[in-house]
Amino acid sequence: MTKSRAADSFKPSKRIQPAGSVLKLSGELPGEGARKGVRLSIPVTATDGQRERSIWLTQKLAEGGEGAVYKTSVKGYVAKIYFQDRLTSDRREKLEIMISKPVSCRGVCFPEALILNSQSEFVGYLMREAKGHELGKSVFQPKLLLQKFPKWNKRDLIDLSLTILEKIKYLNDRNVIMGDINPANILVVSPEEVYFVDCDSYQVAGYPCPVGTANYTAPEVQGRDYKTFLRSQEMENFAIATLLFMIMLPGKPPYSAVGGASPEQNIAEGVFPYPHKETETDRTPPGKWGYIWSHMSYKIRLAFYENFKKGESHFAPQARYSVDQWIGAFRDYRYAIDRMVQNDPMALEVFPSREKMKECKECHKMYVPNRDNYTPYCPVCDSKHNWPRRNNPELSRHRANSASDSKRCPYCGSVRIPSHWRYCNDCKDKVVAQRECVNCHKSFPVTVSLDAWEKSRGAKRRQCDVCKEAGCTEDPCRHATTVSRATPSTSKIQQSKAPGQPGSEGCYIATAVYGSYDHPQTILLRRYRDEVLAKRVIGRLFIRLYYCISPCLVKVLGSYDTFNNFWRKRLDAMVEGIRAKYGLDI
Repeated sequence: MTKSRAADSFKPSKRIQPAGSVLKLSGELPGEGARKGVRLSIPVTATDGQRERSIWLTQKLAEGGEGAVYKTSVKGYVAKIYFQDRLTSDRREKLEIMISKPVSCRGVCFPEALILNSQSEFVGYLMREAKGHELGKSVFQPKLLLQKFPKWNKRDLIDLSLTILEKIKYLNDRNVIMGDINPANILVVSPEEVYFVDCDSYQVAGYPCPVGTANYTAPEVQGRDYKTFLRSQEMENFAIATLLFMIMLPGKPPYSAVGGASPEQNIAEGVFPYPHKETETDRTPPGKWGYIWSHMSYKIRLAFYENFKKGESHFAPQARYSVDQWIGAFRDYRYAIDRMVQNDPMALEVFPSREKMKECKECHKMYVPNRDNYTPYCPVCDSKHNWPRRNNPELSRHRANSASDSKRCPYCGSVRIPSHWRYCNDCKDKVVAQRECVNCHKSFPVTVSLDAWEKSRGAKRRQCDVCKEAGCTEDPCRHATTVSRATPSTSKIQQSKAPGQPGSEGCYIATAVYGSYDHPQTILLRRYRDEVLAKRVIGRLFIRLYYCISPCLVKVLGSYDTFNNFWRKRLDAMVEGIRAKYGLDI
């Protein structure tokens, strides 16, 4: 660290500062009762500890959980005025320390002066003005990303990541831990112009960051009260990796998986659903996420995998990627993206519509691999009856063994396959029957491969893929819905709690529309029901009415596309509104 940087750095501390007391004001609280957007002229004093300056609050811009933000008479600066109950002695002491070390990083809206009322009492602080779209309401929401930044491609996401990393590096080098890496506190104008706001919550000199979210909390401190401990650089590195993942896979948390436990439990146990090896079980969330993952560069996928997967080389706290390592990895990705586009034009797409193309080991042509039946050969070469020997020892050995020891597919009898295969690719997935799952009572297909497996073992499979992966044992299980015609009655899937109580049932219409009890939108709607509606009298009445009507409605109309399309548009809009207003997420 250079001498100038050392002089600007905050003194690190391993001991947490004691909580302060609420300050009682004898004077007024500037702007109290003012309405948003109304022109004001409220005199206050700004002081950086060396000199004081009289300024005016001219307009109320926004209001949050801690206070309100006002435009000031100083061009390019705004003031944050705390609510009365948030004015504490330790908050003032922390801000005085932050102001004593000026931060000169473009886009980081660090406190620059205390704001005093007419009685020279602490009421807030002065900071530079920010602009742009909240990361959580633009980049982290696929539909809004396409609306607000329609011309963006993968290069822009890489550049955005590098811009954010450079600012985090500047802060970390000066012993400032962001702690609460909240997408609502990062504003985006362009990939090169980003603003960090609410910097007063950052951890400095023994004053902890008192807030946080589960997705950005390291496994070793999951579930702990943020006010009771100081975050380490290793914990910050976990939050940085999570932020980068959610930029490259817009808004998708790294531990959100199909089936299984909650993201919080997956974080604590290191259950990362995205595969890096062909032999691994793929629990990638459905839809576009698997395609995005496949199109990322090998080094970036490996870095995410090793940082998030338990047992891998960078999972341990002390081994996690530092901000410098991430900067190096993303610079390499930025350099390699042009070559990747030559191999696959879809490498630049923010939301690709298929898997990344691979080079066939036989004919060296590019082809789209089948995720359900991976093979290093294109479909044409893979279906050849006799494979020629080549000079490549590995290829020759594979082809020699396969060609000399082959057979005809026992189902169709027309295609020759290696002897260790049961059926050819065209036949193995053919459906020969439908069967009802003993847990969710939905029908699932019995394929040629499954039928042969059952005959060889003298047993029948009784569970669908979803229930088998989730380890369901109860009847009915949590995946049961009234959409399934095989379900005897809607009463069979009722839980022990009455409608209107948190966690009582699934969302019938949402499950029918999105097709899964574990769809991210369905999970978020259940959280809204349990954490918001169920705590209000009107909300509980609505829940009771909903569960009286929706089962019958879904049972009669749930199979019609018109019904699903009608509700899907409205549920998508509702989910976006819930995320924006209540900050809920899966």
